Amino acid sequence: MGLDAMTVSTLDLQGGNSFFLREKIAALPIISANILRRDGTAPFPPWVLKQSSGISLAFIGLTGGSLENVRDFTLSPPMPALEKSLAELKGKAQFMILLSTLTSEENSTITREHPEIQVIISCDLMRGNFVHLPAPGTIIAQTTNDLASLGELKISWQPDASKGWRENRPVPREELEKSLTAGKEEIVRMENLITAATEKGKRRLTHRIGDQRRLNTLLKAKIDYSLESDSLVQKGEVSTFIPHFYKVYPKPGMQSVFNIVNNLEKQLKELQLETQ
Repeated sequence: MGLDAMTVSTLDLQGGNSFFLREKIAALPIISANILRRDGTAPFPPWVLKQSSGISLAFIGLTGGSLENVRDFTLSPPMPALEKSLAELKGKAQFMILLSTLTSEENSTITREHPEIQVIISCDLMRGNFVHLPAPGTIIAQTTNDLASLGELKISWQPDASKGWRENRPVPREELEKSLTAGKEEIVRMENLITAATEKGKRRLTHRIGDQRRLNTLLKAKIDYSLESDSLVQKGEVSTFIPHFYKVYPKPGMQSVFNIVNNLEKQLKELQLETQ
């Protein structure tokens, strides 16, 4: 698939040192800042630098998980290992991507303590196909496990953006505004019915009015967020992203995987031509 970098979990480490010495595995661009052999040496580089469209990208790997059934490797504490890598990369990379098999809580801690990391690609076995923003300056994203899907994250990065990230997905504001107007009219209609209603009817109408008000609040928040996002994008105060998740069917290794990869490769080449 032409990977620039990848990291491994402790499940992979169960294969032992001999597994990673196999020709095809040894050729993979594996990175991890905190995997150690039992003798204290590092089997993989902690990070790798890449250039793309004139931007220096740094990929850092961090590994977490249980060491049960792992014979040949151990893990050093992830946070000191990360801080060491960040110190080594200072002044060398404009954009930093962390490949992490740590827990969601550990990843969230990293976003708060290290805002210089723009993107975390995570590996939470309990979650999948999501992108969220636990801190203004960092995206956490991942696909489902077992290669059930492939993810594509399109990013427009503004180095001087002061207000973090926003998803750049068109919002049908006109439809939202129509729904909000209709919701307000529905509340007025139900309030007019309460006076003549029975006690049971009043309770039912009061409950429905409460539900509609909560829905109206949600609609208003979506409209306001969309308007604010448009303004921030126009001012260049945020970087933007668009996520896509492609389902791999019927199972990994089938032609559908290669079709998706080939399509992404074609898009990447087109983007590189546009930016030259």
